[in-house]
Amino acid sequence: MIREMATNNRLWGAERIHGELLKLGLQVCKRTIQKYMRTVRTQKPRGQMWVTFLRTHAGQIWACDFLQVSDLFFRPLFAFFLIELKSRNVITMANSGRALLAWRPPVGLRYSPRPFMRHEPMPSVSGS
Repeated sequence: MIREMATNNRLWGAERIHGELLKLGLQVCKRTIQKYMRTVRTQKPRGQMWVTFLRTHAGQIWACDFLQVSDLFFRPLFAFFLIELKSRNVITMANSGRALLAWRPPVGLRYSPRPFMRHEPMPSVSGS
């Protein structure tokens, strides 16, 4: 009976089913009702799955990586990769012996089909 009530009334919780069973004269612990409801109501993932999102938007998503590697003489080299997810083509690859803040953003901006969103810090307000 618990399984039938839980299946037919999806919005009812254990408390409501407990109350309905009491009206019928059946004394059942709420924990027992929860145990039987768990077998009827399996958890289904809500919303869009990550795989579906990637398949749908892969043409518009680029992945980038900025990494440090060492050469044969253990000198640091910095590399930047920009890859389109749908085709997995490398859009650009750049390397340098130094990681400079001025070097990083222009690499991505040069190949972007539309400008990146930039966040400018808010000016500080000094209180008197």
